[in-house]
Amino acid sequence: FMKYLKKLTQRLFYARVVSFACLSNHFHLVVNMLDPEDVDPKEAMKRWNEYHEKAYRRNPDFQSHRDYVVRQLTDISSFVKRLKMHLTIEYNKATESDGTMWDRRFYSGVLQRGYAVAVCSAYVDLNSFRAGIVRKPEEYQFSSLHELEEGNKDELVNIELLAEGLDLGDFASHFADEKTLFRKVRQVYKLFVYKAG
Repeated sequence: FMKYLKKLTQRLFYARVVSFACLSNHFHLVVNMLDPEDVDPKEAMKRWNEYHEKAYRRNPDFQSHRDYVVRQLTDISSFVKRLKMHLTIEYNKATESDGTMWDRRFYSGVLQRGYAVAVCSAYVDLNSFRAGIVRKPEEYQFSSLHELEEGNKDELVNIELLAEGLDLGDFASHFADEKTLFRKVRQVYKLFVYKAG
């Protein structure tokens, strides 16, 4: 899950992860998909064609191909479908089975930016704790809170959106550097999760 979440958000899709938790039979994601209007079609075509094998590449000279690629790379359904497909393929290889791995389609909802994002993220990060898997939510290895505790080395969690949700966005310019901002966001978010839990 972690491998493909990183790969898809960093190399292909215009998706910014705010929080995630992958449990034994389901996963939760709070993700911000960029608006197609904010995406450079040339850069999107480059991403698409570098990621895909020759048979799936698109011609950047055709407007219809550029439009298709931008739509795909900014669409939450395409993103989740691709993530689930990669996970199913890996699972089937490991277990020497075939067929689908997921019982149902995914459910999605729109969140207003800001506080709603922080609340939903806390819910996501508390899943493992509420299921009795860990004593502290940050101990769960496959969650955004754990990723933050480990330093967010791959920059998987989008600190800016989390800071905005915690009402720290306006204060970002007051911090000396990115590391200081990161530490403050991690500290405030962890307290927020504990309070929510």
